Amino acid sequence: MAKAFGKKDKWKLKKKYKIILPEKFGSKEMGLVLSSDPGNLINRKIKYSIRDITQDKQKQHVNVTFKICEVKGDRALTVFDTLKVDRKYLMSRIVPGHTVIDQPFILKLKDADMRVAVNVLTAYKIHTSQKGDM
Repeated sequence: MAKAFGKKDKWKLKKKYKIILPEKFGSKEMGLVLSSDPGNLINRKIKYSIRDITQDKQKQHVNVTFKICEVKGDRALTVFDTLKVDRKYLMSRIVPGHTVIDQPFILKLKDADMRVAVNVLTAYKIHTSQKGDM
C-alpha cells in the first residue's frame, strides 16, 4: 500500500552522531547514535566494556558507563559516569573457606557525592566480630 501524501518518514529525519570518549580514555570514537534533535542526546547513557576500549580481553568483566554531556556538530562528547565489575566475576574469585566483606559507603567530593562499594576477600575464614573491626 502506498504511503500517505505529505507524511515524512521519521527515520529519514534522524542524523548520525559520533560518540567521542573523554580525554582520559583517549578521545576515541566508539560508535554512532541516531537522533532527530541533538538536545535529545544530552544525558543519554552509553555502556561499554573496558575490553571494547582498550582491546584487552582480560578486562572484559569491567564495564564503564558514559553520559553524553555536549553535542558539537556531528560529535557527541561524553563524560565518565560509572564503573562496575560484573558480579559473576567477583563470585568466581570467592573460594570456600574464605570470607567476603561488602561495604558500600558514600564519598563526598567537592562537586558531587559518589557511591563506592568496597569488596574485601580474606585469605581464610574470619569471625563476625573481626568483620566489624574492618
